[in-house]
Amino acid sequence: MRRILAICIGFVLITMIVSCSPREMTWEEKTRKLMSEHNVEIDEIWHYELKQNHILVFYEQGGWLFVGFIDAQKDSWDWKGRTTPIDIEKGGYIFTDEYNVPFYITVLLTTHESVNEVKVKGKRAKLVQIHPENKIWVAYPDEPVVNETYFEMK
Repeated sequence: MRRILAICIGFVLITMIVSCSPREMTWEEKTRKLMSEHNVEIDEIWHYELKQNHILVFYEQGGWLFVGFIDAQKDSWDWKGRTTPIDIEKGGYIFTDEYNVPFYITVLLTTHESVNEVKVKGKRAKLVQIHPENKIWVAYPDEPVVNETYFEMK
């Protein structure tokens, strides 16, 4: 009987210690908090990408797709900014070497189900399927893309 009582008391104490200890935020919670601190309004987050200690947040706001950049070092996260928007209904593209990130990125949003492949500067872009009609194509070219003549859609 004493042994059962000791086990029960031990279980209650462990439960109290675990439930009272501070919970570390998940990286998704940290992302939303950081964006909120910078007055970034979000309707829906579509996708995350991790690239060279940076989190790229693909999110919708008011019918537009944005890509936000976060420099995510171990002890501190820094909001770098966001791209110009893409109209979700019409589709479009973003190419940038701005925002003080150590890489180039090209993002295309296609709204036609018939697009099955996109190449940027001859290299296949990664597909992120959001809905059948909304496909995000992401590429990290070695050089900046300066216009849409560098895209090939099939």
